Amino acid sequence: MREAHAFSLNALFAALGISKQGFHQQLNRFLKRESLHKQVIHMVYKIRADHPTMCVRDMYYKLSPKDLGRDAFEDICRQEGLLSKRPKNWCKTTDSSGVIRFEDLRKDLAVTAMNQLWQSDITYLLLADRFYYITFIQDAFTKMIVGHQTSTGLSTEATTLAAL
Repeated sequence: MREAHAFSLNALFAALGISKQGFHQQLNRFLKRESLHKQVIHMVYKIRADHPTMCVRDMYYKLSPKDLGRDAFEDICRQEGLLSKRPKNWCKTTDSSGVIRFEDLRKDLAVTAMNQLWQSDITYLLLADRFYYITFIQDAFTKMIVGHQTSTGLSTEATTLAAL
């Protein structure tokens, strides 16, 4: 009975075009990979308990698993549903209602020298639960900052005019 069983496995390996040794090597690699995945998942759960919002990339660099790359680590975490959800940023810094749109005067302008065209941009910074707005005026040709202003409000007088 045992010889018939061994014969059928030999016939199966021959039909698949692999050797018994090749099959067992592949099985051992699979079992090693599964064991590593289980260890990673266990460690991620432990870290998640103390740091619920830590991203998996930070966890990867914290754990530095020897036989697992960053992308494979992230894939394992994704498959297990262990990615942290980013909090939604509900901050609204632009209110375009009632804004008058003006014609683009620079569309046919070839900027060939400094002080032909200035452009401005406003960005914000949250410090101690308060927004600060930073306005920059930049020369379009040289890319030099020709004016700047920091303010706590978004009015034209507090931002762009003050930067001019």
